[in-house]
Amino acid sequence: MLCLIFFLSGAAALIFETLWFRLAGLTFGNSVWAGAVVLSSFMAGIALGNGLAAVRGRNFRNPIGTYAFAEVAVAVSGLALVLALPFLTGWFVPLFRPFVDNPLVINPLRLFLAFILMLIPATAMGVTLPLMVKALHTEGPHFGRVLGLLYGLNTLGAVAGAVAAEMYFIGMFGIRGTGIVACVTDLFCAASALMLSRNLGKSKSVQHTVEASPPYSKGVRFLMAGFLSGALFLALEIIWFRFLVLFINAHSLAFAIMLALVLSGIGLGGLIASLLFRFQWDFSALLPAVSLLTGAVCVLTYGSFGFLAQPGSEYFSELSNTIYYSFPLVFPVSLLSGILFTMAADAAHRKILGSIETTGRFTLANTLGATLGSLLGGFVLLPLLGMEKSFFIIALGYGILTLLVLPERFPPGKNVFSLIASTALFLVCILLFPFGSMQKHLHAVGERLCGDESGWRMAAVREGLTETSQYWQKGLSGSLVNTRLFTNNHAMSSTELLGKRYMNFFVYFPVALHADPKDALLICFGVGSTAKALSDTKSLQSITVVDISKDILEGSRVIFRDDISNPLNDPRVRVHVEDGRFFLQTTTQRFDVITGEPPPPWLAGVVNLYSQEYFQLIHDSLKEGGIATYWLPVAQLGVAGSKSVLKAFCNVFENCTLWTGIGFEWIMVGTRGNGAKVSEKHFAKQWEDPLVGPSIRYCGFEVPEQLGTAFLMDASHIKEWTKDRNPVVDNFPKRIFGRRSAEDPADSLESAMEVSKTTERFQTSKAIGSIWPDALVSKSLDLFEVQQFLNELFLKPVPETAIFNIETMHRILKDTSLRFPILWAVGGSECAEIDTTEIRNAPSREKDSELVLRLAAHALANRNFTEAERYFAELERLLLGTHATYYRIYALCLAGKPQEAMKIVEDNAGLFKSPVGAHFLRWLKDTFYP
Repeated sequence: MLCLIFFLSGAAALIFETLWFRLAGLTFGNSVWAGAVVLSSFMAGIALGNGLAAVRGRNFRNPIGTYAFAEVAVAVSGLALVLALPFLTGWFVPLFRPFVDNPLVINPLRLFLAFILMLIPATAMGVTLPLMVKALHTEGPHFGRVLGLLYGLNTLGAVAGAVAAEMYFIGMFGIRGTGIVACVTDLFCAASALMLSRNLGKSKSVQHTVEASPPYSKGVRFLMAGFLSGALFLALEIIWFRFLVLFINAHSLAFAIMLALVLSGIGLGGLIASLLFRFQWDFSALLPAVSLLTGAVCVLTYGSFGFLAQPGSEYFSELSNTIYYSFPLVFPVSLLSGILFTMAADAAHRKILGSIETTGRFTLANTLGATLGSLLGGFVLLPLLGMEKSFFIIALGYGILTLLVLPERFPPGKNVFSLIASTALFLVCILLFPFGSMQKHLHAVGERLCGDESGWRMAAVREGLTETSQYWQKGLSGSLVNTRLFTNNHAMSSTELLGKRYMNFFVYFPVALHADPKDALLICFGVGSTAKALSDTKSLQSITVVDISKDILEGSRVIFRDDISNPLNDPRVRVHVEDGRFFLQTTTQRFDVITGEPPPPWLAGVVNLYSQEYFQLIHDSLKEGGIATYWLPVAQLGVAGSKSVLKAFCNVFENCTLWTGIGFEWIMVGTRGNGAKVSEKHFAKQWEDPLVGPSIRYCGFEVPEQLGTAFLMDASHIKEWTKDRNPVVDNFPKRIFGRRSAEDPADSLESAMEVSKTTERFQTSKAIGSIWPDALVSKSLDLFEVQQFLNELFLKPVPETAIFNIETMHRILKDTSLRFPILWAVGGSECAEIDTTEIRNAPSREKDSELVLRLAAHALANRNFTEAERYFAELERLLLGTHATYYRIYALCLAGKPQEAMKIVEDNAGLFKSPVGAHFLRWLKDTFYP
């Protein structure tokens, strides 16, 4: 019965811990330093409970009754903390505000406040294991068996709590509801323990003895072993998780699964040790062998990981993929660590004798070591040595641990053989450690994220405090074309035109519509495209950049090769290395423009930057008439998740609109107050600016009125579109993922972007009528057909889409001066990413089809049809491709040479039997051969 109670207690404890860490991130910030002090505070509370049991444990005459009281304390104070943390933020902000840029002051302040908040529940949790061991030790006289059984079951209960909370409870009941589940579970444990205590109290067959207080000098080296084992294992866990997120998506469920596998190994290790102790063996002589085997297996699991990183794993489901990569790396060492913990504690008990004192002292040492290990792993080993050397150092640490647990007398018989064999295996693993494997892993990850594209090379790698970041670059004829930033396992951002168009929209749009923007705030730096657009805007007097990662900010030197072009070197720019939400909570500055493009919302913790409460912070940080622009990655969220985020945003911003930057990269725009309509001259200033003008045209907004064609819907349409969804709020973070069920095609993302609908909405929108210059409304309406053409290009394969839409392409060429749609139609974004002056004289142009394609696209976009035909003919020769032939025929017709074009048609009659070719030929004859 006690074992069942303790299993449920472990589940409730992990649920509470999960909730506290989520909520503490909202109160203290999600930066690496804030997370570290919250973890340290929690571990300090656990250690305090362990210490209390060690000092006062002999006075607990009724350990089960005392345990029941501890569970009540956990239940009540734990739920109170869940309910109170969101409201305490406002109280703490005035304390944090003066020190927000001084980590030497603010981090100790965070540590003190977090420790005070978690003091009661964490201390009560820390005292439970020693109390349970004392209670069961009166029934089962073998300490190691009792400790292993309780430790194992409690840890397996934690597995159940971690998985259940992440997969079910938080989504169904929200944060507060899940807190109630944990509270009720703890109260059930308390009531059951109290009932059991009363029944045992009536039994004369069981007597609780008061053990004498042992001297503190006993068992010191085993306590030191407990400290070192806790430090090594928690440091290893930090390294494991950083390593694994190179191969799996770092969402909250993935972390829950990885943690569950670690805890499962520890728990089963404790149970195995408990089972072995049933045979009354003296395992103290085996401790050195187990310690050496743990170090050796640490090396073996890392060294053999390369066999797992195979393409076949990509076909697994996300959950299966997490288990596939995580289990062989973390489980074996975790299993041995559970055995090692139990055996070392039993060895300590042989010296200390008192069961509750031994448990208290040993878990105190182990918890303090774990606290130190987590800090060393995250703040010393990873940033200074990197993952690979950290694995090596931790493996060596288990060799040092072995020296602490060596028996006083040389072990006889079989134990000698086990020690010699484990020593030999450990030395072989250390001497043959697979140095160089990490570079291969990182390169493989980068190549996979680059896809099938050629020409990319790794430019820089940073194993920083918060992530492992890689910069990959691609050049053409000696010129740098693109830089891509990969963090862990996902493509974070890039300087490609595909991304620049919507990232720069974050700036171009509010600057065009705000009467006098002076102060701007950027949350999340990425590759600096948005920051560069802000620094290019000379009307801005101050620019504040906030990013959680110092390494990402320092990576700007990889992207911007000279100090002048780097936006972070602009004297108007002030940088804050801090969580964006925490910054908004503590800053007193108000801004005309706030823009943000956080990491993908499915990453752990990022949902805090998409909730209604967060959008309220943005609103409150704007000046009257200020404009906020914010990324909405609908392709990642789906219809349901996108609606929930959009509803949260528009619940805060009464004047909200929705726009498309490019394809499914949507942008939410909100204004504090009503704002003021600007003149057409003010609106068009950016296009006349010598610095901003070329950049804004390069992104495809070639004339001011074209900005309006990105419109999707205003507040009234958004309200109707999102009426079936609840907003993402802090209490219900899982709403961001929505439901993955089949969706009505009429309610799809494509339907929301249908230009016939967006044109009508733009024309009738009250929001557009109040902000858009009157003279530009009709001009914008005339260009919505161009937006339809671009939408189809962005969302479908470029060559086929362009040929099928040759009618629209022809009208753009004949009726407008726009170049961008033509460049994109001919060959995609890369055709627009280099000025032809940089490649026209390239010596390899006759041999390089990529160069020739760029030249052909630019010639056609410049309406130089004769030159375009010549390049398409060369491209046709190099590629033997059908689309080059189509474009060559088309260019000849535009150049006034229809007869030559028809000759090519006759020579390639087979091309025009396909649906694409037949469609093209019919249109060609109708247009040029009436």
